[in-house]
Amino acid sequence: MKDGRDLRFSVLGPLRATHADEPIAISAGKQRVVLATLLLNAGQEISYDELSHRVWYADAPVNARSALYTYVTRLRRVLGDSDEPTLIRTHAQGYVIDVEQDRLDLARFRRLVRHAGQAAGEGDLAGEAELLGQALELWREPVLANVPSEVVHRDDVPRLAEERVRTLERWFEVSLRLGRHDHVVGDLLVAAGAYPLREGLQAQLMLALYRSGRQAEALKAYHGTAMLLRRELGVDPGKELRTLQHAILHDDPELAASPPAETRLTTGPQPPPVPGELPADVAGFVGRATEVERLTELTTRGKRRMAAITGAGGIGKSALALHVAHRVAADFPDGQLYVDLLGSTLGVEPLPPREVLARFLRSLGVTDSAIPSSVEEAAGRFRSLCGGKRVLIVLDNAHSAAQVRPLLPGSATCAVLLTSRRTLGSLTEFGHHELGALPEEEATALLTGLVGADRVGAERAACAEIVRVCAGMPLALQIVAARLHTRASWPIQVIADRLGGEQRRLTELRADDRAVRTSLQVSYEDLRAGASARMFRLLGLLESPDTSVPVAAALAGLPEPEAERILDRLADERLLQTATPGRYRLHDLVRLFARERVTDEEPEDARTRAVQRALHCQLATARTALRLIHPHLQWPAALSPRELVHPGIALNDRRDAREWIRAENGNFVATVRQAMDAPGDGPSLAVALGTAMATFMDYLGLWQAQRELAGLAVTAADRTGDLLNRATAHSKLGWSMIQLGESLDSIPHLQTALAALRELGNDRGEAAQLTNLATAFRHLRRMEEAIDHYRQALAIYDRLGIGLAQGVCLTNLGLVYQRIDRPRDAIETHERAVAILESLEEDETLVSAMGNLAEAYRLGGDTRQAIACFRRVLAIDHQVGSGSYPEAEHLWGLGRALYDAGEHEAAREHWRRSAAVLYDLGHLTAQERLAIESSANPPTPAVIDEQL
Repeated sequence: MKDGRDLRFSVLGPLRATHADEPIAISAGKQRVVLATLLLNAGQEISYDELSHRVWYADAPVNARSALYTYVTRLRRVLGDSDEPTLIRTHAQGYVIDVEQDRLDLARFRRLVRHAGQAAGEGDLAGEAELLGQALELWREPVLANVPSEVVHRDDVPRLAEERVRTLERWFEVSLRLGRHDHVVGDLLVAAGAYPLREGLQAQLMLALYRSGRQAEALKAYHGTAMLLRRELGVDPGKELRTLQHAILHDDPELAASPPAETRLTTGPQPPPVPGELPADVAGFVGRATEVERLTELTTRGKRRMAAITGAGGIGKSALALHVAHRVAADFPDGQLYVDLLGSTLGVEPLPPREVLARFLRSLGVTDSAIPSSVEEAAGRFRSLCGGKRVLIVLDNAHSAAQVRPLLPGSATCAVLLTSRRTLGSLTEFGHHELGALPEEEATALLTGLVGADRVGAERAACAEIVRVCAGMPLALQIVAARLHTRASWPIQVIADRLGGEQRRLTELRADDRAVRTSLQVSYEDLRAGASARMFRLLGLLESPDTSVPVAAALAGLPEPEAERILDRLADERLLQTATPGRYRLHDLVRLFARERVTDEEPEDARTRAVQRALHCQLATARTALRLIHPHLQWPAALSPRELVHPGIALNDRRDAREWIRAENGNFVATVRQAMDAPGDGPSLAVALGTAMATFMDYLGLWQAQRELAGLAVTAADRTGDLLNRATAHSKLGWSMIQLGESLDSIPHLQTALAALRELGNDRGEAAQLTNLATAFRHLRRMEEAIDHYRQALAIYDRLGIGLAQGVCLTNLGLVYQRIDRPRDAIETHERAVAILESLEEDETLVSAMGNLAEAYRLGGDTRQAIACFRRVLAIDHQVGSGSYPEAEHLWGLGRALYDAGEHEAAREHWRRSAAVLYDLGHLTAQERLAIESSANPPTPAVIDEQL
């Protein structure tokens, strides 16, 4: 449980929760709505109806109260308040959150404002200004931007905004009375621009400008406000503004304000210049809300205000840095310095630190003759000038840590925003932020902002296709928008069609001096000629979404340690992405560039050998995994030892095998497709890979993927013309169709496999197909045919003495007896199957048979035996790895047995756990899972019912 004293909540900006200064992720939007509503009303009970109104507005579901309970339960869990809730408490009609004032920014804000009022009552204007300033520093706009509630943004956010602006007006008033017009004039310009119809703010701005010696600007501000009031509201400015304008026109001495004695200046040197070097903010900047908030927090409130933004070329690092820099610029009144370090500019050397320091020193008022000649002395002078000041430094496009280090200020009052394509991990004083591709929604918003909502709305499908092929790369989307701007009469579909072909996509992504290919060429040339460049090129040959170190090593023909070192370097150069240790992927557009390079720079035979090594590595590993998981099964010839040019990945036990399957699962289909098109023995490889990988899908319960893999294997088998290949592939396709509830359509495939195996005289294979056909008949409720086929198969297995196959066949026959209400026969048959499989220590098949036996006990009325058997099989499930489909089925079965025994709460807990696994595997929708969690006695999920 989290220590409540370390919890902090923020609503005066995007909703945030932290524990010990570490952010707590609350990813579900509706949970954020619930939490925000409770925090805005901390200490007060919020009714279920009010929460429902804010979460769903007028579209609440019938089970809204149950859904709210789920959201609150999950919030308690993530906030560490789930054991004995003390933070979010349940009341008769709703919920209340109890948060100490110091742990909620809204409560701290209101307390500081109250204390400021007390200081005002005591005549302490300086104290009042200090407290109001502290209160205003708590705000981080935009308020509650990550809370998706129409009601919150309609009702609550405007009220909060009004509180802030009233406090802001009072702070300006007190500051002006203290003679601090120079200090607040910048903030007044921003505030008056944000609230142009608030005449009080406009009056304060005019007075501050006048007192700062900017009389013309003060009068211009008045005229702008007067015109706006007449145009928007049809009224003239109020008496206060008119009187102030008259006084300014006549230099009324009453307007002058003498600063307090301690702030008056006598004579002395001129103040140093205040540089403002930031380039313009990016027009139409959208998205990246989490990154903007995190970087804003770090640069304005962090202990060490240094942030490094890293990522691939064209991913939007510079745009994000400049956007954040403009957002926080007001916090750095002593200046903002900017430099492009040219670290990734094609054909240009990176700027040396001495040149950058000279530029910075000039900006800070140092004459050329006074700039030290050595880097060390110049860096020391720069640190001295920044000491104790609030200066923001933006170092864009850095090449190396050595280039950056001399440019860093020594004072913690300064902030640095750094961008680079490289990791620069040795800069440990920085907070490092890896920038990835834009999510689809934000990419669409960026394109819409650049091209125009009307044009995008008229061709949504074309825009969606552009967003897909640009794969979240802002540079690519900006280039598309630029091309559309210069071709205003063109339909967007024309550009989408041009981008559709992979071979010309990079050529199309060019506008003026900007091109995706050029951006990637810079990073590629930095690799120089050598092993890293060659590895990058070869990775473009693989069709799989990502790759592991062993497969990449096989592809390049390198030892694994060397391959891993190269892959890490490519990741550091941001040519590869690595979200999971040991796995690497290419961005879609980077993959196209790598493919161009490998086609141009590697001979065809070298490309063929590289792909063959990678495919053989995968096949050898699949074969090892199958034998570890099912050591007693004899696999068909398609998976038997063959001439392989790679031995595969070393897997030591079943756990290793299952971990490999889970890691590679997303690559299986792409790998088989690539094998089908490979020269030489490609189709045979595809049969072997497809049938092996389809077998793995049983363990994961991913039968749609199993069917796709088996279908590819059938296509490949037809190309080989090999009878055994055809039998193997059709058998696996038929089995996958049974799993998907398509038993009738599975029969032709199983019969094709059976006929081929009989023609080959393969008795073992014949028995296997008889078993599969029997299972299809069982699902079709053709029970007599099922029993007949199971018995034919058993006769063959008995003759051949194959124990494992006997066990599998017996447990399936037991399921038939369950269906036709012969519980004693079912139990006896399952017990025979379990005894055989236990003697073989075949866990993968044993858990299925034991689960069937447990269910037979339950149906036969022996609840005690059923519960004991289910618990035993679940223990084996956990040993082999949680999260599999069999585990979900057994959890559900135990829940039914417990319910039959009167243990209803325990039953519901097991059903909820089963639903969670099924949801993670994609067998339940969120709504179906919620219905199970909300029901006292839910019906069996269709996927489990179909399997039994």
